[in-house]
Parts: sequence; structure tokens; C-alpha cells
Amino acid sequence: MKKKIRNMAAAAVLAFCMAGCARTELSEEFDKEQVIEEAKIVIDMMNQGEIDAVWEEKFHGKMQAAITKEEWAGTTKPIMEASGHFQGYEKEAVVGTEDKDTEEEFAAAVIVGKYDNGKNQYTITFNKSLQVTGFFVK
Repeated sequence: MKKKIRNMAAAAVLAFCMAGCARTELSEEFDKEQVIEEAKIVIDMMNQGEIDAVWEEKFHGKMQAAITKEEWAGTTKPIMEASGHFQGYEKEAVVGTEDKDTEEEFAAAVIVGKYDNGKNQYTITFNKSLQVTGFFVK
């Protein structure tokens, strides 16, 4: 039951952070390959157990204000641990998003990684400075 509550809380925070966002074409201000590369860096750090470093070095302050590191780690760490050993990347895509209220543009990388115990799908959203403004793994 606690796990369900934590997952629901994380989903609510992600929804809050992405509230008002709509899909758009990827802005010319983003380089698709650079977004994918940065997303893979974040995923590689997660695979190596560097959750604190991801939080401190990669997350935008808005994300850090919306959820605590402990709450975020509490929802992501169990998924990462249950996945097993990372085997490689399978699929990747990048789409643009825009905050309707502020008209700020973002890039969302959707990447599927293969693990010993199945696959994880990561959706990682970045601002123009390539700071993480949204992170979800399932």
C-alpha cells in the first residue's frame, strides 16, 4: 500500500511539474541528439546508483522545490533496483513540449532501456539549459 501511495505521489508531482504543457514540435533551440545524450547521461547515473548526484547536478530548482529528494528517490530507487543489470538502450525519441502559461519550451526524451528483469521506459524533460524539469520511470 505504501508503494502505491508513493507512486501516486510521484505521479502527482510529475503532473504538477508538467501542468499546462502541450506537445509541440521540437523547438529549433534544442538539438535532438544532445537531448538524447543528456538523457542517457542521467539514466547512466541512475544505473550506477548516483541518485544524489542526479538530484543535485541535473535537476532544475523547480523540480527540487516540488518534491523532496527522499520522495523522488523513494519512487525511483525501487524500480531501478528491481530492474537488474542494465543491458543497453532499445528505443529513443524526443518531442517538444510547451508550458501554455509561460510559453516556455521544453524537450522530452523518451528512452527505453533493457535490463535483466525487463525494460524501463524513461521520460525525462529538459529546459533549454538541459536541466531536468521532469523525470518519470516505469
